[in-house]
Amino acid sequence: MTLTLAQRVGLRPNELPPQAQRALAAARVAAIAFSTLGLLTAAAAAAVGDLGTPVLAAVAASVLLALTIILFYERLPRVAHRLMALAATLIVAEITFFQPSGDLYAPLYLGVVVFVAFYFSRR
Repeated sequence: MTLTLAQRVGLRPNELPPQAQRALAAARVAAIAFSTLGLLTAAAAAAVGDLGTPVLAAVAASVLLALTIILFYERLPRVAHRLMALAATLIVAEITFFQPSGDLYAPLYLGVVVFVAFYFSRR
């Protein structure tokens, strides 16, 4: 069963089996984590007056990752999840390094932790 965008984001009900429901829930949480990462980056930069190219690049990359996860979560191979975790880490590192008040952005690593917690097991 192919889900519509409204079903993927929870605006319409779906008839998925329990395991597929868990995968969809994890995809939603990951997409929310990446969206929040971009939103908090933009808000923090706007609060200190540092809106520039690094911030816009980080926000765009975060939104792209969120859309990729919510649209293709059931078809993404396991290696894609590792690459997304790496990309999220690089987004936060880029902001932390290039922004004048970069140390303020370090808590954004919590978004990466949320993503890793949902997509990786201890095994």
